Amino acid sequence: MSGLIKTRQVREALSLAQQLLTSDTRIGRILGEPGTGKTAISKLLPGLMSNCVRVCVWDGITQKSLLQQLANALTVQNEIGTTDALMKRCINNCADKLILVDEANHLRWHHLEKLRYLADEGSAAILLVGTELQTLPFKDNRTRTYLAQMARRIGTKQMTTAVMTKIDEIGAYVLKPRFNQISKEAAKQFKEYCGGYWGEAIELVEACERIMHTNNIDQLTLNVVESAHVSLADRRTA
Repeated sequence: MSGLIKTRQVREALSLAQQLLTSDTRIGRILGEPGTGKTAISKLLPGLMSNCVRVCVWDGITQKSLLQQLANALTVQNEIGTTDALMKRCINNCADKLILVDEANHLRWHHLEKLRYLADEGSAAILLVGTELQTLPFKDNRTRTYLAQMARRIGTKQMTTAVMTKIDEIGAYVLKPRFNQISKEAAKQFKEYCGGYWGEAIELVEACERIMHTNNIDQLTLNVVESAHVSLADRRTA
């Protein structure tokens, strides 16, 4: 995760994580548009917190696969077994751990119920990254009940990532950690091209680095930024 530092949003996520670990209802979430840094935050936090582990789920993941991922992240000795056996092992090893679940929009009610149980009975803190619970396909009264239970536990323990609206933010969090010299014109154009989105900014800044290295350039200039933008546009249309 090259280039990641403690941005304002990372500091906010750290504060949320600490709140979860001391809360009676240890479930929270991080929301935000694609490209605003949710996954970047989820990958950075385990390196900043010794008791934090991360799993990433996918569309169609089974309950057993989720528990196997959790068991692996929690360094459970035996990651093989029935769903019930894996659940028991996770419960026995998750106390006071922060479990980050990235791409949590792929979870269904039976996954959420197991995570809720880890929080309620195993004393784990669960941080769901990317979840909009209200948009999940909960169609009957039973699953609406699970949704209500989860929403009550989350309450106000949530944050929303957003685009970087100021050139100073992009300069401090993206450009200055990588470049010694940055022209004002380059910084302004960089913001225009990336739109303040973290994912776009990291992709663009890495393209700038490649161009500067190839051409032995030591300052981030307007020409470098424009060339990097063109190279990315060409790649996307190829």
